Amino acid sequence: MIRMYSKRLLMPFVGVIQVAELGRTRAMSADGVNWAIQYAQSEDTHRRTNNPVEDAGNHYILVATIARGYLEKKPGHKYLDPDVQSAIDRLYEAVTGTTVPFAAEDRYEYWLLDDADARPLALLQSTVNENDMKLPSPHPVWLAMPAAQLEIQAPEPVNEYYVLPPVSPGEYEVRVVVYHPETLTPLVTDEGAELSLGSVRVE
Repeated sequence: MIRMYSKRLLMPFVGVIQVAELGRTRAMSADGVNWAIQYAQSEDTHRRTNNPVEDAGNHYILVATIARGYLEKKPGHKYLDPDVQSAIDRLYEAVTGTTVPFAAEDRYEYWLLDDADARPLALLQSTVNENDMKLPSPHPVWLAMPAAQLEIQAPEPVNEYYVLPPVSPGEYEVRVVVYHPETLTPLVTDEGAELSLGSVRVE
């Protein structure tokens, strides 16, 4: 059964994300139109792979995207369970055949409290799973300032690549999809989700 819900993106609050879950596969969207479909790898599989497009906490990898109703499956994930392809198709049918927003289910909350009287000051984190309450708590600090004033760490180098099968000689267009760093949903421009980087000639 597919579970559909919404949850807040916090520290600080930047919006609500829509989620559809089926087993270890999930679809996530910030706008209800463009979706990232992710698969939770097992611990053993995670140790044997080195894919930067993943959730470091839960070992999720990006296996497909939905942009303007079009499903695109990502190549190169040879360790996926046999049922993952079916789960991707079922999630695609589910999220493109329903309406958003989904009902909010992140009712388990972690608050920053006032030291003097323990009154709630700021909501730091929320979750849909009660078992997550047993995990280590985030550092209880709230910075109420514009994002432009926050210290920005240098991004880690990205070395993602795919080995493509042999192709016939000729001219080929190079197109890329840029994803949101937190939700892994495609960022869409007026031209769509894909951006053209030019062309390359294969001899």
